[in-house]
Amino acid sequence: MARCTILSSTVVVILIAMSAYAYAKSDRPLLVIDMEDTVALPKKFRTTADPLPRSAHVNQYGLDQLHVIGSAQFSAESLQQAVQQLKLQKMMIVDLRQESHGYLNGNAVSWYGQHDAANENKTAAQIERDEAKRLQALREKTNTTVNLILDKTEDGIILKTKRVKFPVYRILSEADLAKLYNYDYHRMYVQDFHAPSPIEVDKFINVVKTRASDDWIYFHCRGGSGRTTELMVMIDMMKNAKCVSFEDILARQTALGGKDLTELPPEDSYKYAAAVLRLAFLKNFYRYCQTVDENFSLSWSAWVRDVPE
Repeated sequence: MARCTILSSTVVVILIAMSAYAYAKSDRPLLVIDMEDTVALPKKFRTTADPLPRSAHVNQYGLDQLHVIGSAQFSAESLQQAVQQLKLQKMMIVDLRQESHGYLNGNAVSWYGQHDAANENKTAAQIERDEAKRLQALREKTNTTVNLILDKTEDGIILKTKRVKFPVYRILSEADLAKLYNYDYHRMYVQDFHAPSPIEVDKFINVVKTRASDDWIYFHCRGGSGRTTELMVMIDMMKNAKCVSFEDILARQTALGGKDLTELPPEDSYKYAAAVLRLAFLKNFYRYCQTVDENFSLSWSAWVRDVPE
């Protein structure tokens, strides 16, 4: 498979040496580095074909047949490294990020707001316009400053960053990057720490239904934890809910390296209410997968309307 080198590692080293530290709270989204463009695998990288640890005493039925990858946000080079390591011929990327993001010379960057929720309550079309506008503004620059987050408050406000100056060579959206490498690409707009909306769930089900059985799906969010685990749990339920318990599906996704979605944050955390709703959503989604036919003829949005609140 063709390999595209977006940015020389020599340039990155020089630029980081020129960086400075900043201490500030910001009321507007900051342009931040999610992953530098290296050949290292992204954080939280795992596949459903990975062996589970011996301590994981769970039903493994159907797990190795899911053909699913999960991780944090990847850079351009790290994506190619993952594909080459797994020797994949075909792959579908499912981007779970509601937040605006893209690629600066192959480095993964995004605009980070409080709670990673800069695009909260926006429609998909509004987010697309916001992201396109921000990426175009970067294209028009000769250089730009990006922030590496070093410290945040417990309620998700950035306190300290390392400011890194980059020349601007090439700006891509993630859809552009997928097209460049000839991968299928789908985007689900899921807010960090939250369950997906009914519209996004219906979209997800249709994506899973239409993929070829031997194609791999690569889910990612920013950190590779909450949203990625959530969607890996959901596809596991779609394929295996009639044979594997709710508890075992969640436990085996945790054992692979995902987040334990049954473990709730402290009640005074800004993440608590969303985590409770996310767990309730997954319980309902499991019931849905057990109830509907194998073709998922009844949509999630139609099914969930009849579920008592």
